[in-house]
Amino acid sequence: MRSSCRSVCFLLLMDSKLPPRVGRAWRPIRWVVHFGPWCINRPVFQSLEKAISGSLGEIQSIRKLRSGDLLVEVKSRKQSQQILKLKTLGTIPVSLTAHTSLNTCKGVITCGELLNKTVEKITEELNSGGVIHVRRISIRRDGQLLPTKHLILTFHKPKLPESIRAGYIKLAVRPYIPNPLRCFQCQRFGHAKCACRGTITCARCAEIGHDSQQCTA
Repeated sequence: MRSSCRSVCFLLLMDSKLPPRVGRAWRPIRWVVHFGPWCINRPVFQSLEKAISGSLGEIQSIRKLRSGDLLVEVKSRKQSQQILKLKTLGTIPVSLTAHTSLNTCKGVITCGELLNKTVEKITEELNSGGVIHVRRISIRRDGQLLPTKHLILTFHKPKLPESIRAGYIKLAVRPYIPNPLRCFQCQRFGHAKCACRGTITCARCAEIGHDSQQCTA
């Protein structure tokens, strides 16, 4: 039953009507619960499921991930507050840490009025709307990196708002779609070079067997 240290990943999905309160009472809604040298086989999973339901009441869903973690969805903010008080699940001691990436979402806004403001100042002004980080999109033209009026916002919540206010301006928020992951060995998309099992392919001429630095085309 005991093996290498694993973790239980709790997704605590809050009521979408609740306003974010960054820096005050707003808490992360997705947590990693570490339980030491225990692994989750079927009997342990069933006991953990009963322990969670017994402590929190009826929850939205729970399932085991391929990694051995548990994915738990709660129904209310009250349950998310209760789970913070958990010290054990059944006979297994646990500790909670906020997930480093699953508590946020990203969107894009376009605003010419914010072009001359620093991203630090914009982050401060948009903080009341749940914004915790701002990055400006830049373009390269004639060898120079030029700022644009497009901003990538990171929100301290899993659901992207339809709009956000910057002073008197109401700005539409569009989903942020990052560039696709590209392999610089086989030149295909969907994986990185370190995980590539394909053949080296030239990014310049698309021929296999050599890279762009060796290309004579």
